[in-house]
Amino acid sequence: MEDGRIPKDLLYGELASGRRPTGRPRLHFKDACKRDLKQMNIDINTWEAAAVDISAWRCKVQKRLQQFEDELKREAEDNRLQRSRPLGRLAVSLFSGRLFCFSCGVGDGVTVSTTIAFVSAAFAFVSAAIAFVSAAIAFVSAAIAFVSAAIAFASAAIAFASAAIAFVSAAFAFVSAAFAFVSAAFAFFSAAFAFFSAAFAFFSAAFAFVSAAFAFFSAAFAFFSAAFAFFSAAFAFFS
Repeated sequence: MEDGRIPKDLLYGELASGRRPTGRPRLHFKDACKRDLKQMNIDINTWEAAAVDISAWRCKVQKRLQQFEDELKREAEDNRLQRSRPLGRLAVSLFSGRLFCFSCGVGDGVTVSTTIAFVSAAFAFVSAAIAFVSAAIAFVSAAIAFVSAAIAFASAAIAFASAAIAFVSAAFAFVSAAFAFVSAAFAFFSAAFAFFSAAFAFFSAAFAFVSAAFAFFSAAFAFFSAAFAFFSAAFAFFS
């Protein structure tokens, strides 16, 4: 079928713009067609190939539609018969001890003891089912507790690993600080040694300076003594 035909646009057309509303999307025409095909037992994956032959496709659809309508009528008739059938009243015969229906006699021959045994077995089955459900709930609770304990264990392991990493980091920082302390102490003692060496050199130079000054003053004293002797001799000579 060429483009632009109304049936093809209905089956394969989509909106070019817009937004889909929140929730379950509404049914399109093709969705309703697929639902009807499924109800008529027609494969929705191969119907296009089968529809190439229009005559065979029309006959097939009419046949399946007639079968579907017949099934609907039959189901409606069965439902009507079930609604119109009287349920009757069950009673227990005081003489025979058997259960029966006043309207149709269904259940005739079933004894009261058999019914009691059946009810007891049903009660035991329901009790066992309740116990099974309780055990299943207990199992799920234990599984949840196990998972919670596993999560707590993993959290504790992570905390332990974090504490170990912090301890190693602190130890590394302590070693670094100790190394820095030793380096600073070595620098301090080196500076002290240099200071004392400089002080020793200073005092040695001071001692040499004092010695030189003493020698200078001794020489000056000898010079002035010689000068005094010279002037005394000169004075005596000229007198």
